[in-house]
Amino acid sequence: MVPYGQQINASTAEIGAFSTVFYVYGIVSLAWMPWLADTKGIRIAIILSVLGTAISYAVQGSAHHFMPLGAKAVLGVYTVPEWG
Repeated sequence: MVPYGQQINASTAEIGAFSTVFYVYGIVSLAWMPWLADTKGIRIAIILSVLGTAISYAVQGSAHHFMPLGAKAVLGVYTVPEWG
């Protein structure tokens, strides 16, 4: 993320926020995705995860038009981060 952040002239704090926002919203995802799978079914949870991921990657791919930090937030909500 550092080379990308430097390319868009982001400050050091903004570059650090890129990953932080993704993982914070990943924690949010860990709270609501299992609940959704248990109450509405795993199929709906997977469909929402795939759709949310596709939308967030499209927004992130258009980062020169949109705020990239917002795209990372959306991506974090719909994916479960792989730690470790």
